[in-house]
Amino acid sequence: MTGDYVTITTKARGKESWFLGAITDENARIAEMALNFLTKGEKYKTIDYENTKDADWQKNPIAYKIRMIVVTNKSKINLNMAPAGGTAISFEPIQ
Repeated sequence: MTGDYVTITTKARGKESWFLGAITDENARIAEMALNFLTKGEKYKTIDYENTKDADWQKNPIAYKIRMIVVTNKSKINLNMAPAGGTAISFEPIQ
């Protein structure tokens, strides 16, 4: 078994908030993620911490950007990961 990359989601206890974390090996990658784990009919605001295009684990390890978007359980997002990088996303329901 090889460990090229991993993506994990978890739901906050007693809330409709979700969290996603992803990490990759020394290879950059873009992974498409379906958000069908989110509650049907709800809209969520995300806060996404992701690698920038010039991020590199040796030369530029702290290069990241923060983006916010609105998603539903029908949405798909791209997880942009630099070499040895990753992404972290929180999902908060919009009331």
